[in-house]
Order: sequence, then C-alpha cells, then structure tokens
Amino acid sequence: MRCLPVLAALLCSTAWPGEAPAQVHDDIPLPLTRQALAAAASSIAGVVTDEDGEGISGAAVLAMGSVVTAARTDVRGRFHLSVPPGRYILRATRDGYISTYREAVQVRTDVPLTRNITLLKTDGPDIVLASMAQPVAIGASDADIETSPVESADEPSETVWRLRHLPRTVLRDNASIWDEHPATSPRADLGRNAWVGPLTAGDLYGHVDFLTTSALTTSGEPTTADWPRGVAYVVVGAPVGGHGDWTVRASLAGGPTAAWTFTGEYASNPDDRHAFRTGASYSAQTIPGAGGAHALAAIDTVRRVGGVHFFDRWTLARSLQVDSGFEIVRYDYLAEPTLVNGRLGVRQLVLPRVTMIAAAASRHVAPGADQFAPPVTSGAWLPPERTFSALTGELRRQHVTAYEVGADTALSGEDDLVLRVRRFSERSSNQIATIFGLDEASQVGHYYISSPGDVALDGWVVGISSRLIPHVRATVDYTTTRADWDAAGPRAALWSGAGSAVRSGTEQLHDVTATIDADVPTTATRVTVALRLNSGFSSHQWRDPALSGRFAVDVRQQLPVRSLGQSELNLILSARTLLHSVEDRGGFYDELLTVAPPVRLMCGLQMRF
Repeated sequence: MRCLPVLAALLCSTAWPGEAPAQVHDDIPLPLTRQALAAAASSIAGVVTDEDGEGISGAAVLAMGSVVTAARTDVRGRFHLSVPPGRYILRATRDGYISTYREAVQVRTDVPLTRNITLLKTDGPDIVLASMAQPVAIGASDADIETSPVESADEPSETVWRLRHLPRTVLRDNASIWDEHPATSPRADLGRNAWVGPLTAGDLYGHVDFLTTSALTTSGEPTTADWPRGVAYVVVGAPVGGHGDWTVRASLAGGPTAAWTFTGEYASNPDDRHAFRTGASYSAQTIPGAGGAHALAAIDTVRRVGGVHFFDRWTLARSLQVDSGFEIVRYDYLAEPTLVNGRLGVRQLVLPRVTMIAAAASRHVAPGADQFAPPVTSGAWLPPERTFSALTGELRRQHVTAYEVGADTALSGEDDLVLRVRRFSERSSNQIATIFGLDEASQVGHYYISSPGDVALDGWVVGISSRLIPHVRATVDYTTTRADWDAAGPRAALWSGAGSAVRSGTEQLHDVTATIDADVPTTATRVTVALRLNSGFSSHQWRDPALSGRFAVDVRQQLPVRSLGQSELNLILSARTLLHSVEDRGGFYDELLTVAPPVRLMCGLQMRF
C-alpha cells in the first residue's frame, strides 16, 4: 500500500487546506418531520458554553448572510439554525456575558457546520450585544424587526454592520444613502435571493482529494496483484445568484486500468417550492487487452457510461409534498445500452407528528453500476476500479419495480426520536449476482456477473432514528421479507462457483441495518459507521444462504493546519466490505448475492476551500 508515503509527502509539501461539499446524488428527499425539513436545507449547530465549559441556556446565536436568522440555546447550551447554503457572519450573545465572537463562515449543503462558542461572564451590568427571536429577511423594515440587535452609539446593529460590508455594485453606488437608510435601500427591495455583483473567486467552493485505494482478499490477506492506486478527486461549485448552486465533480485514476469520471449539476435552493436538481454525468474505464492481467474473459478495452437526471420536490401545501424524478443512462457495454429510471412519491402530514408516505419506482440496474454511476450519498465518486465479465453468456441489466407505503412518527417534541413503518413490494427481473474469488484474478480486481433468476418480495420495515447525544445520531431498521424465486436460464456455472447464490422456491429473510453518524466538534472528527446483518448472505463456503454481516466505516479528521482563512485540511480513512451502500437504490438482493467481496481500503488528504 502506498497510503503512508502519499500522506507523508502531502503533509510535508502542502499547506493549502480547503472546504466544500461533496454533492449528494440522491433523489431529493421529502421531509419526514420538522427536523427533516431543516436537514433538507443547510444547518449550523453547536454549543454555547462559559469559560468553565458549562452550557449557557437562552443565549442568542445569530447568522447573517442571504438571510438573517437566529435561535436561542436550550438548557444544555445547544443551538441549531436552518439556513440556505452561503456565507454568513455568526455571532452569539447572552445577558450577563461579554462576547467578542464574530466569525465569517461558509455553509454547505452536505455537512452540517458545527461551532463551539465560549462566552465570558461580566461582573458589571448586563451587556446585551444581540437579541433576536425569529428569522428576519435582509431589507425588512425597522417595524418588522421587533427583536433586532441592540444598536448603540458605539456599535451599530448587526444588520447595519452587515449591510455596510456588502460588496459594492451598481445598485450601491451612493454610499451615504445606503449607510444612513439601509431599510429603504435598493438592495432591500430585491429580497433574500438577490444577486449582488458578479461571480468572484471568493464565491467558489470545493475540495481537492489526493487518495490511495487498496484492497484485501475476503480472508484479510494482501493481494498479489498491483492493486494499490492513486486517485485525484476535485469538486468545484459556486452560487448562481441567490437561486441555487452549480457544481462540477471530476476524478482521475492512473495505472494499467485508467479511469475517470465527470458530472455537472445545478441544484435550486432546497427551501424553494420546486426544489429541483438536474445534471449530467460521464465515466470511462480503459482495460488492458486480452494479453493482460484479465485474459480470463473477453471484455471490451474501453467502457463508457453517460446519463442525464432530473429530480424535483414540489411543495403543494405546507403538509403535502410530491417527490418525482427520472434519469436516462447509457451503458455502452450492454446489449440493450439505454436505461430509463423513474420514481414518484407523496408525503402527507396527517397529524402534527405523523407523516404518511407512498412511493413507486421503476429502475434498471446495470452490472458495474456501483462504479460507473454517481453515488447516491455524499462522498467521493471514485473512478471505476474493477473489471467484470459475464460468468456465462452476455451482460444483461436487472429491472426492479418497487412500491411502498408507510408512516413516520416523531415521538419527541424536537424530533430527536422518530419511528418509521413501511410495507413494501418489489420484483426483480434477471436479479444480478456478483461473484468474487473464483480464481486468483477475481480475488480483488475482477468479478463475474451471473443471475439465479427472477424474484418477487413482500415485506415490512420497522425502524427508529434517535439522537443519542447532541452530536451522535443512530438509525436501526429491522426488515422481514418473504421472497418467491422463479429460476430462469442456465445456472450450472453459478452453482459450481457459488452454490449459496442459487435460490429457488420461497425463503424468509430477516435483516438488521444500523448506521451511526457522529460529529465531534471538540476534536473536529466525523465518523460514519454502517452495519448490515442478514440471514440470507451468500458465500463460497456455504451451499445454503446463512446469517452473516458486512460493514462500512468512514472517518474524516480535520488536521490543525489553517493557512488560507477558513480553509481546512482533512485526513480521510475508509474501510468497507459492503459493495453497495445502505442507501443504494438497487434491489433488495443485490448485496446478499455479492459473494466474497474484498475489504476495500482508502486513505488520503482532502483540501477544502
């Protein structure tokens, strides 16, 4: 593995930390609760404490940017602000405390911003620097701002201070009028989405990742192949007026199997009535010829995948939302290369804490889609790293139709505890089985594709999501499923290579999937852990399906290096045996019929700006 040399070289030679989001490539989710509505936008959260580390209740935390909004801390000093992505000035104040805290922050769409704020007690009369009870739009009149920051002769209000520091444009060429009458200025009439000035370098955000990936065989042993490789991954984005953000992502990997990916997206503000996201993606992989390491199968020397997508969340009323979307993707290595996917969902708030859900989807899953398609969750989209071929015959797509109905119930007033129940039905035609470890070449860098037939499923999901402590959230889902198999096509090769992947008749499955997301502000650490246990996993060692488990662990640790303002340098570590993420939109059996997946490892440095 070349992870440590790469990290050492980068730590010694670079001091350009940076910050930005990895865009989420998922169907735009519909909120389940008030907390989900906040999560759909961006957020600033944290704790306000005194010099002894005790939480301060009732402190006012103010964020000023495209909107001006504020919140008060709870009895533990915790606060949470839901704001559109953008730049903000963050302040915190409390009667009886003195605060010199004022920070310019950049709020992203993928990772909640966290801040720990310390206020100092004062021995003199109470000093009120700021106080606000509810969000106020920039440009609101003085009568509208009933709880605006207190303005003294020595220090102007936060709103006036922010307005005075806006970039100068043709709308602001009369400085004296602007400063003396901010509520009646031309900028105030434009609303929170107004665009002020042209795009500058300061409006760009993004990150550059230098990664090393490697893998171990299913037995945990290093592979004999030259598997470790370097990957460069870049994300660049910027706001489009106040209406949304554009983002470009690209990655490149060298070596014998060269590959690259590219995607461009535009996403509107998540709080718009029509919150939509649209874009296009393209990925390619160059494979060694038949005389190379993968002479075991006749495969194309170049594989390409390109597609377009559009997803929309339409808020018809305060309690009713419709989620829809489609994508068209072309896989040039399939006999039927063009795949069309679509989905439609409805969420209706029927009681103050109960939301009813109904959804239907038709999707096609191509062999290798986990490599050639952008991920459904935030995180790096690495270039295709493995080759694959059909065990027998030709590569064919899998078609999945799925339906679900259910309800989400908030069991606590702050939505810290949410219970969800789902009834679902799914049918997969040409269900895909992925087989590693049939020979030395397929231990890590190559795999085979086969199919045990068609399957129809009916099942129930009961899940609970809870905020365990202020910065740790856990979700556990239990699924029970009845599956009916319809064998199709020749299965002799699959039976001899991985007998437990051959299914027939009826089987009852039990599944437990758990995720933990921890964000530790004191150490600037973010950890995500996913674990899936199921009674129907396949293996080379078993002739029948058996109980087993697979995991994924991702760690991002901010390093104490800051040379360019608020930029950051992060260390990234990842280890996983799950081939598909737990949020994958494929079929229920896709992971269960993945035989002997290797342990995938990744480490590297991320410079966020």
